Amino acid sequence: MNTTNPYAQAGWQTWPPTTPEPPTFGALPYTGTVSSPNWISIAYETADGDVLDCTLRTPSNKAVYEVATEILDDAKTATTFSRSDGRLFAKIEWNDDGGNFVEIQGVLPRRDVLQWVRCPREEMSGTRVIRVAAHSYTFERHRETIYMYHDPDLSQSVELLAKFYREHDSPVLDVTPKSITEFERLHFSAINGYD
Repeated sequence: MNTTNPYAQAGWQTWPPTTPEPPTFGALPYTGTVSSPNWISIAYETADGDVLDCTLRTPSNKAVYEVATEILDDAKTATTFSRSDGRLFAKIEWNDDGGNFVEIQGVLPRRDVLQWVRCPREEMSGTRVIRVAAHSYTFERHRETIYMYHDPDLSQSVELLAKFYREHDSPVLDVTPKSITEFERLHFSAINGYD
């Protein structure tokens, strides 16, 4: 007797699983079956759980970035992102009285965060869009996870590149291999004057 098919008790056969069919009458969008991308998990190693003072590590435990935050004076704090070889990659300046700034070496000159990050619609408070070089990326919060999508041109579909969430009270960043390739291409082309 088959316990997963109640009709098997009456002698009916259990049919093999089939590929999913599109929704009835096309009322819902259908994208077919798409296998999940291979995710690379980046772990945050931190003494006190603060992601603004941590080391980002690959699954093989290789340190790839150091994140450090320091108070510069009474009203300013700076968070720096350095590569594993110690070279500065990016910097965020936090000011108590407004005017927060972001800079990505060779990619994004120092500018006010509000000029870089925008909210596309007032009612979508969990969505933000950033523009780097000629590319736009959308960050969207859904429940306890922040998703990062590449905003393509009209000929392509939206593509999930990364997700940030907590697992067992530790922050985790999952990225696709393509997002790493895109990041390296973007950084290389901006430094060398392409794109």
